[in-house]
Amino acid sequence: MTTPPPDYGNASRQHGGYSPSQQPPPQPPGQAAITINSIQGFGGGTLYGVNDPDGPTILVNSHPVPAQWGTSVIPVPPGRHHVRVFVPYRFPKEYGPAEITVDVAPNQNVALEYRAPKWTFSRGALGPPPQRARGVGASLLALAVIFLVIAIIAVIVGALE
Repeated sequence: MTTPPPDYGNASRQHGGYSPSQQPPPQPPGQAAITINSIQGFGGGTLYGVNDPDGPTILVNSHPVPAQWGTSVIPVPPGRHHVRVFVPYRFPKEYGPAEITVDVAPNQNVALEYRAPKWTFSRGALGPPPQRARGVGASLLALAVIFLVIAIIAVIVGALE
């Protein structure tokens, strides 16, 4: 494996995401970049409160790069790059892992979107924007089971009185 160039992983970041009107800063001639827009789950976490206020962990070719929720612009040399994103957590250690391999041409900026899943044990979504959140069905099923158990307990308690 080759060593990355000196500016590899020095991501410039804009909090809050990006839109087509907000382009990342221009790269030096021949320099390429990968722009990742990271989106959290339910209102800043999942149904169960999984959230890392510092943002997800982004690895490019197994090298960690600075990242936060919102937009991270990662300068990379032209070529093929393996991108892996996850949110650090207690269990599982890597919540919402997702990965993709992208080819980046000279002077190209490849836009990706990472969306954390709604269910703790689901994979995240990583690819060209827009990405759909995963784990919605599992989260709704878990909520339904919880409410069903509470209703059964309420009926049992009411019958005992």
